Amino acid sequence: MNGPTRVRPFVSSAQAGKARRGPFRSICRLSCALILLLVSGWTSSLFAADGKVVYDKYCTQCHGDQGDGRGYAADFVIPKPRDFTTGVFKFRSTGSEYLPTREDLVRVVRDGIPGTSMPAFSHIGQAEIDAVVDYLPSFYQDRLERDKEDGFWPPKVIEMGAPPKVTDALIAEGMQVYLSSGCGDCHGHDGRADGPSAPGLEDDLGDPIKAANLAQSWRFRSGNSLSDIYKAFTTGISGTPMASFADSLKPDQRWALAAYVQSLSTLAEPEPSSILIAGRVEGDLPESLDDPRWADAQTAYFPLTAQVMWEPININPTVLGVHVRGLHNDSELTLLLEWDDPSYSLATEEEEESEEDDFFDDEEETVVALDDGFAIQFPAGEVQSNQRPYFVMGESASPANLWRWRNHDGIARSDEKSPREGDWQNYFVAYEGSPLLANQLAKGREQTSEITESGLSGTIRYRNGTYTLLISRDLKTTSGDVMLDVGTFIPIAFWAWDGHNEEEGAKGSLSAWYYLQLEEPPDSSVYLKSAGAALLLVVLQFMAMISARKKHRGGLS
Repeated sequence: MNGPTRVRPFVSSAQAGKARRGPFRSICRLSCALILLLVSGWTSSLFAADGKVVYDKYCTQCHGDQGDGRGYAADFVIPKPRDFTTGVFKFRSTGSEYLPTREDLVRVVRDGIPGTSMPAFSHIGQAEIDAVVDYLPSFYQDRLERDKEDGFWPPKVIEMGAPPKVTDALIAEGMQVYLSSGCGDCHGHDGRADGPSAPGLEDDLGDPIKAANLAQSWRFRSGNSLSDIYKAFTTGISGTPMASFADSLKPDQRWALAAYVQSLSTLAEPEPSSILIAGRVEGDLPESLDDPRWADAQTAYFPLTAQVMWEPININPTVLGVHVRGLHNDSELTLLLEWDDPSYSLATEEEEESEEDDFFDDEEETVVALDDGFAIQFPAGEVQSNQRPYFVMGESASPANLWRWRNHDGIARSDEKSPREGDWQNYFVAYEGSPLLANQLAKGREQTSEITESGLSGTIRYRNGTYTLLISRDLKTTSGDVMLDVGTFIPIAFWAWDGHNEEEGAKGSLSAWYYLQLEEPPDSSVYLKSAGAALLLVVLQFMAMISARKKHRGGLS
C-alpha cells in the first residue's frame, strides 16, 4: 500500500526568477559601489593620464618628453619652443612676478601664437585642451611650490579698466611716451623693428630674438586690440628684453602708448592681390621715389614665404610681403616696390677674436655679413599663354628672367633730421642712391647667367626699416629677357633676401606666381560709337516731338 502523496507547493515562474536573481543582484550592486568608489578616488589621476596622452601626441615634437623645449623639431623652429620646466611664460593676463592663469594657457593652446611654430589646436576639442593644460604644471612644480611659499599663488590678474576712446590727441600723447621711454631703441623710429639695439637682442636663454614690427600688428603674438597692447605693456613679456611698464608708466600713459602703437599699422594684413595693373600715362615716367603720380597708381600687395624646396631651407625669413605699383607709357615700364627689412645689410668680413682663451690657437674668427637683395621674376622671352616656369628660379626647359638688385656696393648714406620734436634721437640714418641691378636668365638653382644688355635702371632708398626700389626697363628688348606686351597677362613673382638673417641664394623668401597687366590705351572707336549713339538719340527725340505735334494739330482740327 502506497504511503500518502506529498503535495508540492505551487511556485510561479516569476517567483522562481526572483529567487535566482537575488544573489546576482547583490553582486552587481556591490560591484557598482566599488567602481564608483575607485573612480571618485582616481579622478585626478585619470585626468592627468589623459593630459599626458594629449601632450605626447601633439606637443613632444617641439617641447620634448620632459617639457624642456628640446623636442626633435626644436632645432628647426624660431623662436625656440617654450621650456615649461622654467615656469616662465610670455603671454599672460597676470603681473610679471606671477604664473599665468589657467585661462591664459587655454587661450594659447586653443588660438596658437601668430608668427611662431605654435599652431592653434582648437580642432582637437575643449576636453583635450583642458586635459593638456591641467597636465602642464607637472613640468614646473618647483616654481609652483616656490610661488605658494612666497605668496605669489594664486596668480593675480592685472587691473585693466575700460579702454579710452582713441583720438588724435591720445595718439599724439602716446607718440611722446614712445619717444621718451626709449621704445625706438629696439622698435625703431617708425616702429619697424630697426632700432639700434634690435640686431643683437637675445632672450633669457641666450637665443636670438627679434623686436616686433609695430607696422605689422596682425603678427602681434598676444593680439592687436587696444586692450591686448595695453596688457603687453603692463605685464611685460617674460623671458625677453620686453619689460613691464607697470611701475614706470601710469595707466593713462600706457593707454596712450597703446593707441599710438595701434595707429602705426592696419589691424588686418593687406588682402593679397592676384594681379598688378600698371597704369598708362602720357609722356615720361616717374624717375623719383617721391613723384606725386605714384599716389594715384594702383597698389598691389603680394605675400612672401619661406623657401623650403631646396637646401638650405629658410624656416624664418625676414621679408614677408611687398607692396608694388606700376606705370607705363607704351614704350617703358617702371615699377615701385616697398618692403620692410629691419636691418641695412652690406656684405663685409670682420675679424673678431674668439671668446675662448686658447693658448695654442691665436686664429681669429671671421664673421661674414651678407648682402640684402630683391628680385622680380618673369618668364624669359615671349610670354606664351599660361606659361609659368618653375617658381623657384625656373628650369632649363623653361627659364625665368630675374630683375635682381643686390646691395653689393652699398648706397650713399645720409643722416636725416627727424620731423618730430623731442625725438628719442634728432636724426635717423637713411641710404639712397643708384642700385646695382642685374638682368639674369635663371635655369634652376645656382644656374643663373647675366644678360649682356640689362636695360635696367632705377633708384633705391632705405629709411626706417623700409626699402623702396624704383626699377625701369623698355617694354621690348632683343636680349632674350621677358617681352612686355600691353594688355597681356604676364606672370610675375618676387624674391627677397635679408643679409643680416644670413639669407642668400636659395635661402630667401619668395612668392607664388601672380600677374602683371599693362593697361591698354583707350579705344578711340568707343568714343565714336558713343558720340554716334548720342546723335541718334537726339534725332529720335526730335522726330518724336514732330510726330506728337502733328497728332496734336490733327486733333484740334
